[in-house]
Amino acid sequence: MLLKSDDKNLFEDVHTHLKESDENLGASGSALFIIHNDKIVAESYFGKQSHAKHARAVRADSQFHIASVRKAYIGFAAAYAIYYGYFSIDDPITQFVDDSHVPAYEGVTIRHLLTHTWTSNS
Repeated sequence: MLLKSDDKNLFEDVHTHLKESDENLGASGSALFIIHNDKIVAESYFGKQSHAKHARAVRADSQFHIASVRKAYIGFAAAYAIYYGYFSIDDPITQFVDDSHVPAYEGVTIRHLLTHTWTSNS
């Protein structure tokens, strides 16, 4: 949902910061989602998908090459969830995946996934 004009002022500081960050970092564009109580309350798109001459404008289905950046986001999300007691770092992943019957998942914990340290004993 794109912001209604009367709602844009609620998040104007966030939009301004994002646009300034894009300019300062030399980013080609970005997408912004603000989620509150499990609902998207704001959604905006800025710039182009790349610096290429014929690059597409950023839209809902745009994909960005972010390499390993998602590791930091996942680590932060996991730390948040662990801190607030949603799960323990030593919980087995079989508690969270539908394919818990897969033998390769036996003994693998959240800690193993976050630290890339699990090895098979077979």
